[in-house]
This record gives sequence, structure tokens and C-alpha cells, in this order.
Amino acid sequence: MKNEIIKELVSMLKRGWVSFSFIKKDGSYRYMEATTNIDLIPEEVHPNGSPKKKKNPNQICVYDRTVGEWRSITESTDIVELKEL
Repeated sequence: MKNEIIKELVSMLKRGWVSFSFIKKDGSYRYMEATTNIDLIPEEVHPNGSPKKKKNPNQICVYDRTVGEWRSITESTDIVELKEL
């Protein structure tokens, strides 16, 4: 079930803005409005092609417009609510 939700989230993020809530590792809830669609992300924060650290294959990097920064979640994240905007 969790893998299906993560797959749907990744698909939705590619299409546009998605709002979702999830449970963080510390047990607190987090709300995010995010995308991975580069056409929707402000140009000044586009990736520059040189990662700062080795990427975890289970990590999903997204641009969070609620804070105006890049964030990441993992495939094991417990998604509570998911909606396309």
C-alpha cells in the first residue's frame, strides 16, 4: 500500500503542484505543497547539476513552495493526505 501511494505521489509531482501531509521521523506531522516539475520551479533555485552529496536511491527530492526551498522525503515516508492542486 505504501509503495503504491509513493508511486502515485511521484507521478503527481511530475505533473504539477501537489499538497500532502506526512509523518516525519520524529513523529510530528508536516504539510507540504511541492513539485518536481522543473517548469513550475523558480529558475533561481533550479538544480545546478552538481549534487552536494551522494543521493540516496530511496530519497525523493521536491521543491516545497510553502518554504521556497528544496526538501526530501524517503520512500518509507508515511503519507497521510495527498491531493493535486
